[in-house]
Amino acid sequence: MQQLRLQGLGVALGFVIGAALVLTIQGLYPPPPLPHMPQVFLVSDQATIAAALTKAQSGDTVEIPPGTFRELVDLKNGVNLVAQKAHESILEGSLLANRISGSRIEGIKIDAGNIGPGRFGIDVQDSDIQIARCEITGARDAGVRFKGSSHGSIIASNIHDNPGAGIAIEDSSNPAVENDIVFSNGVLRPLRPGLWITSIGHPAVTGNLFLKNGADAIWLPAPDENIESRNYFSVTGQHDAKRDVRVVGNANVP
Repeated sequence: MQQLRLQGLGVALGFVIGAALVLTIQGLYPPPPLPHMPQVFLVSDQATIAAALTKAQSGDTVEIPPGTFRELVDLKNGVNLVAQKAHESILEGSLLANRISGSRIEGIKIDAGNIGPGRFGIDVQDSDIQIARCEITGARDAGVRFKGSSHGSIIASNIHDNPGAGIAIEDSSNPAVENDIVFSNGVLRPLRPGLWITSIGHPAVTGNLFLKNGADAIWLPAPDENIESRNYFSVTGQHDAKRDVRVVGNANVP
């Protein structure tokens, strides 16, 4: 009987020691943090887009309700910026993407001419982002600029009535420019084209419609037959009096 009691005590003592060891090991090697679950942050009444972005983490989405927002917005790495209703969320200002990736801008109307320097509607610097279904107008130098080694895309967007070029692609940037409507840009002197490419990165430009831009439809640093054959320059069969595509070298956009 005494022997059984000693055995039971030994088992209990072993259990206590084992539990203590487990707790000690867990303290030394805590479990990894739980993965971040994507969240949606709505820009509330009287708040700013920038304030909502400060709460968001990579993988989250900031939704913009219909209305007008007057601010200059710095995008955040991995955070999407999406209009609840396409083109009813109006940003009077500009968006800057500086060394970020994994972000998407969708459905926003941007009027760059009403606040700040107004040089660009969306300025993409050394970043990899997607721009989709946006409307960009009023920018003095370019509606959208891709600079440095930027990638990503601008798709199904309307870029119009920018005093500067509609889209400028510089340095070694290599975005996809697909299914956009680019019209009535660059009409103030000096006249600018709808799309001005000085990049050595050979961006993919397909399925876009270019109409009534101040200079030619597209300026290129070197001849590229694919760009002319894969885009559209009329909705009636009658082209603009200006050239569709002109080779102007790779001087930087002023």
